[in-house]
Formats: sequence, C-alpha cells, structure tokens
Amino acid sequence: MDDLTLKTKRYLEDTLDVRAEIRSIDLSAQLPYFYSEHYRFYDLDLNGVSYLLCEGRDILMAKQVRTQLTELESRIGRQSIYLSNEINANLRRSLVENRVSFIVPNNQIYLPKLGIVFNERYRKNFKATDRLSPAAQVILLRAILNHEYGMVTASEYAKRLKYTVMSVSRAFAELQEYGIVSREENWKEKPFMWLFKGRELWDKALPFLINPVRRSMWIMDNGRLPYCLAGITALSRYSMINEDDFNTYATISSIAKNNLDIVEISQDSRPADNVTKMQIWKYNPKLISSEDCVDRLSLYLSMRDSKDERIQMSLEEMMAGIRW
Repeated sequence: MDDLTLKTKRYLEDTLDVRAEIRSIDLSAQLPYFYSEHYRFYDLDLNGVSYLLCEGRDILMAKQVRTQLTELESRIGRQSIYLSNEINANLRRSLVENRVSFIVPNNQIYLPKLGIVFNERYRKNFKATDRLSPAAQVILLRAILNHEYGMVTASEYAKRLKYTVMSVSRAFAELQEYGIVSREENWKEKPFMWLFKGRELWDKALPFLINPVRRSMWIMDNGRLPYCLAGITALSRYSMINEDDFNTYATISSIAKNNLDIVEISQDSRPADNVTKMQIWKYNPKLISSEDCVDRLSLYLSMRDSKDERIQMSLEEMMAGIRW
C-alpha cells in the first residue's frame, strides 16, 4: 500500500468511524488503454460494501473526470470515487455540481450518494441539540424555495436580505460547518456553493432547523395588519383544513414594537370577536415569502410538533405541493 492509499485508509477510518480496506486492482483487460494512462484503480471496501477508487495520475480536467467516472461505473458496475492528493478549485466545484464522488485525504470527503460531505478545515463536534441560527435558516429556506443554488458571496446575499455582511458570513460559516455548503477559498471573492439541492438539501438540514416562532400573543384586530398570515390561517391556504375563528399573523419583535396598532391583551380577557393571534418570529417571514402567507417550509417548522392529527395531515398535504 503506497502513501496515498494508506493516508486514504486512515482518513476514512478516523473521520467516518468505518472499517476501510484498499487494495490495488488491474482492470487493463476490461477497459480501454487510456484509462490505465490516466488512473490507478483500487478496490475500496467500506464496512463490507465495495467501491471503485480511481486515483488520478495527472491533473485532469473536470469534464474528463465526470465523463470517465460515469463510463467506469457503467462498465464495472460499481460506484466510482475519484481520489487525488489535491484538486484545484475549478475541478472541485465541477465535481460537486455534478455530484461526482471524490476523496482528498486529510482535506475533504464528498460522497453524496452516501450522504457524506466532510471538510477537514471546518471540522467540529456538534451536539444533538445544535440548531441553525435564524439568519442561516433564512438563507437555506430561500435557496430551496427560490432554487437559488448558484455560487454567491456573502456581500451579494447581504444586499438581498438587508443583513450585514458579517451576519451573512457567519450564517454561511454555520452552513459550511454542517456540510451543507462549501467555499471556494482560491477565488478572490471566496464564494459559497451549495452541496445539495431541493428535497435532498431539506432532508439534510431538517434535524438542525429551528421553530421560527419565539412566542404568541393575542391582540385586537383593527383590520390594519400588513403582516404574513401564519398558523392555521396560513395552513388553510395551503391545504383543506378549516380556518380558526380568528386570524393568525407573523412578524418580528422590532416591527411589532413600532406598530402602535398592536396592543397585547391577556388571554383571559380575550373578547369573543375582533381578536387576532400574533406570532413573534425569530426572523422576518417576509425575507422568504413575498406572498400574504408565510412560506411553506417555515410554516411546517412552526407546526411540526403539533399533536393534532388534522394539522399533521394538512402539513403532509402542504409539503406535497412544494416544487423541489
């Protein structure tokens, strides 16, 4: 076993807590000659599952790697993983965009079909209680709902959200630590790039997403509340569930405090009519939704812990309507 494969074995075992075995194999009888010119091949066994590990002999172009590894998978019948001591920013970006698996020992593991994305530079030990910050959640939900998957800098996103560049940089750093985005360190602007898209991104991030509702209060409904509909009121717009006999709205604390029309009343003194429930959120729902309702994903997160079967069925109905 040479230095590179030994490093790879140790890196996989230490990082993923798996048993890894790597042995050189000769595929010259099964493949055209040019494959032997460009690659060394290894059988990689991860906990009893076999993969084809393809070490690049030269610095290859992204198009070459994508095309050749796809052809190798078709010919050999196993998932192929590109292996290199180092890869440049352009190749890494292209491999990620095309979901081509690769390993750079002691630096990065990208195995999307196994749900494994790991960057050594941002290695941290997270607790089960860790959650994304409100700013990071806004960025992620906007990306999913608006299909904003292009490379983007912190300054560009700060302008979109009217956040400070520092706040957006911290938010992207969180997403990077969770293996959701990567950063092109070799570029001048150092843009961020999503490692997953659509439903896969949602499923990957879901364990870390927060309930956006900080608290709820009752207020008098004077008909002049320019806020997003939330709660059951919003859910009734996205599903067949019946509305409550009062409306529910969502906003953030700073906006509510500046609106003289919002006067909190105690729940005990709630009048029979002309009452509204106001949810105070951890982030402004209008940063994600341009409609009169909060977005579907935030609404799901605000109601997913409900014990009401009607609500759970309606949430499923609502989520089925999302265009991932």
